[in-house]
Amino acid sequence: MSDPLAIPHAFWSDPSFRFWQAIGTPERRPHGSVQSAPFDPPPYIAVPYAGFPDEVPGNRIEIRCVDSGATYPVSRFRMNDRRATSFIALPDDFCAGQVRVEAAVDGKEFISLGTPFAVSWAMYQAQTGMFARALAIVASWSLFLPLWLVSAFAVSRIRPGTGPVAAGMVGTAVFGMAVLTAFTVGAAPGIVFTQVAGAAVLLGALGIVFRARNWTADFLRAIALPAGLWLAVALFYAGVVTAGDNGGGSWWINGLFTPVRWSSDNQVPFLFSEALFGGAELQKITWGPWLATDRVPLMSALLAALRVLVLPPFKNGFGEIFLPTAYMMAAIVLLTTWVAVLVEIVRRLDPARLPVVFLLAGTTPFLFFNSVFAWPKLLGATYVLIAFDLLFGLSVERRRDGVVLALAGLAAMAGVLTHSSNLFACVPIAVIFARTLLRQGVGALARATLLALVLASPWFYWQAVIQPGGNALLRFALAFDFDAGNRTRPLLSAIADAYRNMTFDDWLRGKWASIALSLGFAAPDFGMPEMASHSPAAGWLGTARIYGFLSVAHALAVAGLGLLLVPLLPLLRRRDATYRSFAIWAAVAGLSGVVLGLLTMLPPAITHQQPYGSLLLILVAGALAIAALPVWIGAVVAIVSLGWFGMVWVWHPIANAVAIHGSALALMAWVAAAIAWMLLARDQGRLADAGRATP
Repeated sequence: MSDPLAIPHAFWSDPSFRFWQAIGTPERRPHGSVQSAPFDPPPYIAVPYAGFPDEVPGNRIEIRCVDSGATYPVSRFRMNDRRATSFIALPDDFCAGQVRVEAAVDGKEFISLGTPFAVSWAMYQAQTGMFARALAIVASWSLFLPLWLVSAFAVSRIRPGTGPVAAGMVGTAVFGMAVLTAFTVGAAPGIVFTQVAGAAVLLGALGIVFRARNWTADFLRAIALPAGLWLAVALFYAGVVTAGDNGGGSWWINGLFTPVRWSSDNQVPFLFSEALFGGAELQKITWGPWLATDRVPLMSALLAALRVLVLPPFKNGFGEIFLPTAYMMAAIVLLTTWVAVLVEIVRRLDPARLPVVFLLAGTTPFLFFNSVFAWPKLLGATYVLIAFDLLFGLSVERRRDGVVLALAGLAAMAGVLTHSSNLFACVPIAVIFARTLLRQGVGALARATLLALVLASPWFYWQAVIQPGGNALLRFALAFDFDAGNRTRPLLSAIADAYRNMTFDDWLRGKWASIALSLGFAAPDFGMPEMASHSPAAGWLGTARIYGFLSVAHALAVAGLGLLLVPLLPLLRRRDATYRSFAIWAAVAGLSGVVLGLLTMLPPAITHQQPYGSLLLILVAGALAIAALPVWIGAVVAIVSLGWFGMVWVWHPIANAVAIHGSALALMAWVAAAIAWMLLARDQGRLADAGRATP
């Protein structure tokens, strides 16, 4: 039952391979231990394992020096029901003699251990170092630039002045859903279509470059800074999660920020992509009780495109076991698209405020965590920000424009197709810009709606025909129903039962508790599965990460505090009216979405159960408000945010990791210098955005 994505095929196909497992039952908890025979330690060791090491003091997987008794952890975090391979380079002074690999379980969950293998330096570096991961990021990022160029060119022929990043992101969503449609027909049609479409995009981009040189030059000037900062942030964030290593193969991110730890939600998008690519029977793409249709597909579809066009050389060159890591790097590229969108918007509003806004945003736990943990929430939020910006432009300019309206509709639908919670973010945006929407006329509204429905139609087919009953997450959100496997229970029936079984006082107490948690006035439930009770990083800095993950106020950090300044923006007459208006309406839209979610959803309002599009709007509004203050105040606040982020989310997790990889630290330093140069040294005026002019 070993997965070649988790344990190298050469290991479990070896006749000497053994996999010891201690799996108990709720009535009879597992107790036991196992150890290998002593062996001379090679420079680099690979240890397959599974289970819950370090869950309690008695649960452990480690390498022990036979003579001295010194131990070295193989892994420090839970694997749930997955397996992994930990790649280890023992310190030179660890042991002068032989070592053995040991595992033990003491009544908590289970432990599994496989035969250790010696591996080469090249394999160790490929699986743990920064070089292969950086290549995967650059290759994935490079794929989107021709697509953005073609998308921006097509839009510019119809509606000049549209921001190239916004146009490129909408084109990316259309491309992704087209790929999903092809894979719905079958794996072979999906692969062929993606290859042909990728080649067509590349040829189209080359044709534009040679036949529309002036336009291309304008595009490159407009896209250089957003795309450059996007790549730099993706590399820096990837460096952070690579520098600290607690073992675990593709699961390493889940346990790096201990005592916060995360489930397998970051595995689902790439497993869905891999199932499509591998030709799995569509009806049987499930994970335990969860169906593929319990989640929306856009990020998985884009990963499937990357699987065809970008990732094969990484699988062939670094081994099949590297594929999940390559997927994680590709996901970081997708999830950090917020950088390009934010840069395009702020440069149009006020280029001089970009450094402060960028640093405040990029150092929030909300954007950092959701950029490196490969669930699709932040990508959907980015599409919501695009939709808001496009409608805001129509509102300020007081004009009718069916093309921009269609782009906004496609962006909003893409946000929902990436994470369904963004519906709560889109409803207030539609209400706020109701006059603007009505000004466009019935025909333009009908066309925009039709295009949005066409974009979502492949997923409607999945929901209705391929895997009906994919409502487990909706039932959880709207009825607090944990029974994910019950596919016969209608959503409305679950909601009615939930409200029938609670009093108004129960409902009100739950809402007040959620508000207190969101604002940071109440402590998160430290007994939740996301908390590691037995962690080497326990203490006030580790607790700060728990708060930064679960509490909205802590997740938005210093940028979120800027929300308090938004009501004062009308007093800052020296700020451009459009700048002030954008921040104010973003705050109103974001807060309205959060309130709508609070009133509608029943689970506790921890951060990852919020509409992420609304949180991103609040964060942007707060950062814009702080940046509107005198320059020296904004700089001081940005430095404070950077310092807190660096201590809690960068230095402390890396310092408490089992191993630290210098290649990642070096890349982080170089990329940080590049970000500073792009933000501060370049002539922002000369690189003014060629997108929509400021009204």
